[in-house]
Amino acid sequence: MDKESKTDETLNKIDSLYNDFEDTLGYIKSYNNKYNVGGSNSVETLNSDRSKSYKTLLTTLAAKNLDETNDLITKLSEKLERLRKFTLSEIAHRKLKEVEFQIDNPFFFRKLRNDYRGLISELNTLDDDIAKDNAKDIKNFVLRFENVIERLRNFEYEIEDERRSGLYNSIAKSAVWGIPILIGLYQLVAMQYFTLNPYLPLVAYTIALFVIYLLLKSVTGIKFLYLFAKANKLHFLSRFATSIIVISIVIIILISAYITHKFDIGFILFTTIMLILLIPTTFMLIKETIGESKSDLIQKELDDLAIKYGVKE
Repeated sequence: MDKESKTDETLNKIDSLYNDFEDTLGYIKSYNNKYNVGGSNSVETLNSDRSKSYKTLLTTLAAKNLDETNDLITKLSEKLERLRKFTLSEIAHRKLKEVEFQIDNPFFFRKLRNDYRGLISELNTLDDDIAKDNAKDIKNFVLRFENVIERLRNFEYEIEDERRSGLYNSIAKSAVWGIPILIGLYQLVAMQYFTLNPYLPLVAYTIALFVIYLLLKSVTGIKFLYLFAKANKLHFLSRFATSIIVISIVIIILISAYITHKFDIGFILFTTIMLILLIPTTFMLIKETIGESKSDLIQKELDDLAIKYGVKE
């Protein structure tokens, strides 16, 4: 009779555990919906643990190992509690990383970096506090996390304001008004001193100015491309092989035509069509690659955070 009573008690604990799984999933999804988070690590971990634990618990219970079953229930209950804490930290770290991607340019957003470093410090302190404390005052931790997340959301508006003013906007205005002036000065010099047709060097000069402007604005994107290429060399080369080959062919043809002075209508049409097809495709590939690189960096940070919170081994 005593053994049957213990079995019934264990069955009740299992029933309570899976209710807790549902409640925790609802808790996580409510915050994910509130802060527009997709592909959450906490949801993935919870679903994985629920699926694995169901079979393990039934097998252990069928073998009448009640002590082992109860130990497993206790461990799962503790992990669900850690997942609840991890949820808000995950959201905060995701947003922190997204903010970092936007301001991680050595030429812009310098005024915002002190505030950003302050948010990093505050979030790291909060993670350390919740790791040391078994979250006896969980409401306090939730309020602190929510405060950091809201400040990160407001930080995005500050970034947008900075884009519309300050150095970021000044560089854009300089490009709009400065490049035509420089081109005009160049044309005067070219017509005075170049013995060859000055228009092709003029095009090259214009492209060079445009590339410099893009480099100033896209230095962070270039870093992401480098990190992706470093981690996925073959994948990177296969993705951009067509663009690299076509660009090389166009450059060779341009150099050859410039040397031989053979600029016919067929050549112009060929290079124009190739560039029209190539440029949008290449930009789409670059955007996709940068997005993947960002996702990889966020995922790595979240994996480390999950280990710190004890929800992943």
